[in-house]
Amino acid sequence: MNGRSDGPVDADEKRWRRRSLYALIVLLPLLIGVSAYESISAWWVSRDRLAQDVELNGSGDFGGSQWKLSKFRMLPVPAGKDIPEGAMGMLAEFEVQVQDADLAKNWRGCTISLESPDGRRWAPTEAMRLPRSEARPCTTTIYMSGAKAGSTVRVREAFLAPRDVADSLRVAVTLQPQQPRYLRFAQPPQLIQVKPPDNQK
Repeated sequence: MNGRSDGPVDADEKRWRRRSLYALIVLLPLLIGVSAYESISAWWVSRDRLAQDVELNGSGDFGGSQWKLSKFRMLPVPAGKDIPEGAMGMLAEFEVQVQDADLAKNWRGCTISLESPDGRRWAPTEAMRLPRSEARPCTTTIYMSGAKAGSTVRVREAFLAPRDVADSLRVAVTLQPQQPRYLRFAQPPQLIQVKPPDNQK
């Protein structure tokens, strides 16, 4: 006879395959769900959600340092191809007393931004030409300041923001190890008037 019946080995193999298929049907959605949950959790933690507000002329203990906003100014900008129409120049400068000198760890992902009352943000720009200064951008300070515990470093960032909201903006400091907390300063910007040359008065 050419007919063939399944032996015990064939039956066990089919049963094993069937169970593996059922396990895959159950585990695959579970693995996708766990992966999605981890991604959402990481995204949620990495957002700035909890503002640590600093009062006017105050300082904030943040990321192993004491942050004080020493200057926050609105600066008229000259017209140019890199300057959007209706933009206002903004300058934020900090005096930061370093308590823990491991800035590469404590200041990882350092970002200084401007925040509007409705939560919109503006990032620093390189389109603004600023005079030479000991102050450096936040990320440069991490690796080039040579800061030690107890020393004070100056951090400076420039921005371009819409002129119609400029006076409502506040400075925010984000450090990845501190998220979802971030530092937000109550100090409003000061308008600096640029004096015209004598021959234009």
